[in-house]
Amino acid sequence: MSTESELALEYFKLGNCVVAFYVVQTLLFLNAIYKEPKLLATLCNSRELASSITWYIAIVYIVIILGCAGLEFCLRYSSTVLEGHSTIVIASTILSAVGRSCIIAILALACSELIKKYIVAV
Repeated sequence: MSTESELALEYFKLGNCVVAFYVVQTLLFLNAIYKEPKLLATLCNSRELASSITWYIAIVYIVIILGCAGLEFCLRYSSTVLEGHSTIVIASTILSAVGRSCIIAILALACSELIKKYIVAV
């Protein structure tokens, strides 16, 4: 395994860790909203604030994911050309970045809708 392939694998692992961290952070944010009355009162004053926060945070994480995927793609492309591997590895790099971004977007959408419904109900 070449140095490029090893470094690309590290970017792949980093992308997975970023998604896992985002999921945990979002779930903890929802937990804090439901358990902390002061935070909930602040969010009730501005109904769009909470859903906007989740989307801004999601966009930051998606940019990080795409940055990792871009670097991973460049490294995998150079190692694929040098070692003669198939392009399936490169395609999997792109698909994993799309999948990670979709996970973040779906969770942000669900979180945003849950917050809106909960704040309206309160």
